[in-house]
Amino acid sequence: FARWGIEYFKYDFCHNIKVSGYAPLVYGISVSRKGEREETFYPCTDAKLYGYARIMTKSAVPGGKYVGGMDRNAGAMQYDNVIADEDGEYVLTLNVHKKGKTYKKAAMILINDTDDYFVELPPQKKWNVTARFQTVVRLKKGINKIRIFNPVRNRADSELLQYRNMGRQLVYAANKVAEDTGKPVKPIVFSLCEWGVGRPWQWGALAGNLWRTTPDIRPNWKWMMAIYERNVRLHEHAGVGHWNDPDMLEVGNGKLTYDENRAHFSVWCMMAAPLILGNDLRKMPDNVLEIVTNRNLIAVDQDPLGKQAKRVFRSLNADILAKPLADGSVAICFFNKFGGKRAMVYSLRSLTADPYVSLKSAQSYTLTDLWSNESYEATDNLRVELEPHSAKVFKVIPR
Repeated sequence: FARWGIEYFKYDFCHNIKVSGYAPLVYGISVSRKGEREETFYPCTDAKLYGYARIMTKSAVPGGKYVGGMDRNAGAMQYDNVIADEDGEYVLTLNVHKKGKTYKKAAMILINDTDDYFVELPPQKKWNVTARFQTVVRLKKGINKIRIFNPVRNRADSELLQYRNMGRQLVYAANKVAEDTGKPVKPIVFSLCEWGVGRPWQWGALAGNLWRTTPDIRPNWKWMMAIYERNVRLHEHAGVGHWNDPDMLEVGNGKLTYDENRAHFSVWCMMAAPLILGNDLRKMPDNVLEIVTNRNLIAVDQDPLGKQAKRVFRSLNADILAKPLADGSVAICFFNKFGGKRAMVYSLRSLTADPYVSLKSAQSYTLTDLWSNESYEATDNLRVELEPHSAKVFKVIPR
């Protein structure tokens, strides 16, 4: 992908196999220089134990002891005495006691609190009672700290590990292509798609750049409103380089009206959503093209401050969203979610007291309608008339 020069990579979570929450039973670790046979063995009795990790006895295991109790992040073992002759790559071997032959196990190896390496162990046949599993790690010259545990408590932990691994591989590939070609690194935007099941807004920034927060969108107003309701409340989890993704745009699809298309685009821009067209580009009507190329709204969506709009007013039928912008102005959106015309009034000064929005206090404000480009002055209350399923967006600039 990196050699093709792709800019966007979306990884769906179909047919996923969860990472095991079971930890191996470790009787020691071995460390050797990469490419060399001689290794140093560190028995499990050298390690400090945390949580539910415990020393267990088994006469058939070398040394007669192993560490258990590290399943599902319940415990850990840590070596503070692993010596390396110089900085470089080393082969680290987990020496384990075979038990539980019908299920997989997994372990995270954390080196010096900074570098982590993940090892998955397949189901084990009991021809003997021990096995060895290896990975290559980087150690520093002198004494190193090595911590072993299983971090998978639930599905979300498993998803984070898997998505983070793919994200790291994309970064590696982009850097490798740049090194091979002598060209600048071309980053690949990494989109996580597990439909919000594992609450990716809580961990997605550790793995990628955007994450789906909802099931797949449809060009149906009620369905789109359900997606909006789930995504709009997640404003605190979005920021520069990591975004809540309520799915692609349905502008121009299905039987959506012109007002519905404009409202859909307006609200997605207010929520700093990735703007990915879901309509047929080969036959796009002029009125649809006009909507999806509105430079004012696109600028709001892609404002460098990177904040998602906050819902500052909510009722059964209508919402008001406010999005702070990098130049000190605020975008405010009046959104009529359901049927019937609606009149709305909102105090601009109330936004000055909101720490998230932080509109600057002023004697008056210049308001620009981002659809019509009309501007006028206001001192406080903003009055708006809305058609059913419609939205109006204004840029508010303190005077």
